[in-house]
Amino acid sequence: MNAVKRDTPSATVNIQLVPGYPLKLPELSIISQDINKECITSLKMEAAQFCTDLIGQPMLVSLAIFLRDKIECLFKEMFEKIKCEQESSSQMKTTQTLCSEKILCLIRIDHMRSKSKYCKFIDRWVTDLALHGCLIFCNKLILILLIGEKEQISGFMVRLKTTNVDVDSTGHPCKERMLTVLCEESIEAQIYLRLEGFSHYNLEKYADIKELFSHAGLVGIYDNYIVTLHKQWYQ
Repeated sequence: MNAVKRDTPSATVNIQLVPGYPLKLPELSIISQDINKECITSLKMEAAQFCTDLIGQPMLVSLAIFLRDKIECLFKEMFEKIKCEQESSSQMKTTQTLCSEKILCLIRIDHMRSKSKYCKFIDRWVTDLALHGCLIFCNKLILILLIGEKEQISGFMVRLKTTNVDVDSTGHPCKERMLTVLCEESIEAQIYLRLEGFSHYNLEKYADIKELFSHAGLVGIYDNYIVTLHKQWYQ
């Protein structure tokens, strides 16, 4: 008799009648790849004790229900244990992520002739490299703000300089040759979390950029590197 069937975990219970039943206890076997031998032995001992109390009476249905409940309870405990281990592992990974040094890199792009093509490359790379940050357009000013581990930032820069991301004045594919790295420095983990993901912003004036950076806790970056840009980008 199959008392319990689950995709994961699962158990098969076989109850075999013997001559003299119900004055003699039925034979019992429990097969499961998810339950260890010690637990199976314990279940069979509990089942034998349960049947002993019912000896001389019909007991198959009661025994099947007893075993079903016991095994379901055991599986529930297993699920809870696995869940706790997964949560603990997730918390550990989060802690490791926060503890690892994060780098902020602010890049100014001189121009984009093929904006759609260029942006697709940027979006693909930040996803592949698990970078956070944003792409900012404000009149003639184009900024890429990246936050991640140093190796990831370096990987982005290599791709940006070696891939045909744009087109030249004649329409031919070309690499980025006119970028400027405004800053590259360590930041606090809280800022990394505030800028989770990667967004595009089309802003009208510098006050909007300042508000964006203020919300992210990056007023110092704004004051030190953006305000000092050439006045042709001011409104």
